[in-house]
Amino acid sequence: MSCLQQVSSGTEGEARYEVIDEKKKRRMISNRESARRSRRRKQQRIEDLIRESDHLARGNQELFTKINELTQRHLTVETENGVLRAEVAELTARLNYLNAVVSDGEKSMANRAFSTPNNGGIPHGGTDFPFMEFDGLQDFGGFSMGVSDPLLGPWQSAGSSQPIMASAGMLQF
Repeated sequence: MSCLQQVSSGTEGEARYEVIDEKKKRRMISNRESARRSRRRKQQRIEDLIRESDHLARGNQELFTKINELTQRHLTVETENGVLRAEVAELTARLNYLNAVVSDGEKSMANRAFSTPNNGGIPHGGTDFPFMEFDGLQDFGGFSMGVSDPLLGPWQSAGSSQPIMASAGMLQF
């Protein structure tokens, strides 16, 4: 299948060169095609890597956004948790204080009678409560406790004979 061209000189050496030249041409054409395919595969790999890089960059950005959101939410929850812990501590202290006030009031009421001769047997001029508030001070049956906390009023009940039972452990979450 070699295309031998007959030269007018007809020498055998020239025919051999022509066969070699033809082989070189075919090899060059084959090499060019192979190089073209190689460049095409390389270009395809580069495009695939660029697409993968873009996909990973988007994924990283989404993760960074999610991390920032979760960090912000964590800080918010941590702050709220600190506020709640402070409230628990405050309410526990207030509960302990109220238990002490109730206990002191019960001791005071146990030591003296509720009725006095001038009010007809009803304590404090006609009220059914053993305590009244005068000028911001709590008065248990005529015995002033010196309590000036206006928030304590709703916690005190008439004739309460038992302290409020609770502990700090009950209020923890």
